[in-house]
Amino acid sequence: MTLRDLKGALKKNPKNNKINDHPVLRTRSNLNPKEKIALKALIKNKEIVIKNADKGGGIVILDTKYYMSESTRILSDRNFYRPLTEDPTKDFKKSLYNLIESGYTNGVIDKKLRTFLKTLHPSTPKFYFLPKIHKTLINPPGRPIISGVDCLTANLSAYVDYFLQKYVTKLPSHIRDTDDLITSLRSFSWQDDYIWMTLDVSALYTNIRHELGITAINHTLSQDPQMPDNQKDFIIRAIEFILQHNYFTFNNSFYIQTQGTAMGTKFAPSYANLFMGAFEEHSGLLTHPNIRFYRRFIDDIIFIWQVEIEDLCTFIQELNTNNWNLSFTLEHNKTSVVFLDLQLTIESMKIATHTHF
Repeated sequence: MTLRDLKGALKKNPKNNKINDHPVLRTRSNLNPKEKIALKALIKNKEIVIKNADKGGGIVILDTKYYMSESTRILSDRNFYRPLTEDPTKDFKKSLYNLIESGYTNGVIDKKLRTFLKTLHPSTPKFYFLPKIHKTLINPPGRPIISGVDCLTANLSAYVDYFLQKYVTKLPSHIRDTDDLITSLRSFSWQDDYIWMTLDVSALYTNIRHELGITAINHTLSQDPQMPDNQKDFIIRAIEFILQHNYFTFNNSFYIQTQGTAMGTKFAPSYANLFMGAFEEHSGLLTHPNIRFYRRFIDDIIFIWQVEIEDLCTFIQELNTNNWNLSFTLEHNKTSVVFLDLQLTIESMKIATHTHF
């Protein structure tokens, strides 16, 4: 693989767009003077924190004291995070360079890609959380995010994701977006003994133990006869490095994530998708005799179940008894279900779709 291949895959929204380069459009503001003053005042207000909602596209204004206490609560869980006594960038940078040099020596990457993967002046990843207001509006729990823009492993993560994405799209359960789901449902015939089901995987990103995730990726790569063994080995070593060197700062302190992968690193969705794909294959979800339709968007699952609810309860209990460190929550309804940004209903024995707000 060359640097040109990787950059071509990552290239989006070129800057030479003629419309965006128009001088009037480039300088015109969509805020009036009073709105600008109000925005500056909000930015300077240290008593509030403004974040996007975890789901639904809303804007949430949090009390700073609560934001700090919830962040502290999340980071105090020693199953996932460990405080560091100092900035580890220097030592981690040396280890990263050793990994990259081994890939270059073995002919996996060329000279230009070697330069690209060696981030000379990395920024330090930052921790924040997105409030889950879909669970509760009063002191909503947070979904931890680690912003790793231009961090030490950002380019390496993009490199790994370049390879993993093609396997994700080949998963039998994969849906790209809601339009893809709608398309897959168009030819489906509803019957009277069918029931809508949705499964949510609890904290998928942070619950993937490193050894289980690596095993799942190894399984995926082993099924590709066209990929050279030295390339497979380098991808696995790159993933291990990213997972084991996921450090960040919060409130002037350094931490490292000890389990799972961080939401915010480039390859995380592909990694989680392939992990779930391996679980689906192992658990027989895709071939279960009562499941007539099954699709998944990362950690959100929708399926159509046939026959009795009692059988479904047994199925969920068995599903939650696994060695993959996964737990599932279930919702079901005979006629209607919300999935992603869709409201799916049954009207005259046909599936109708509406945008869910």
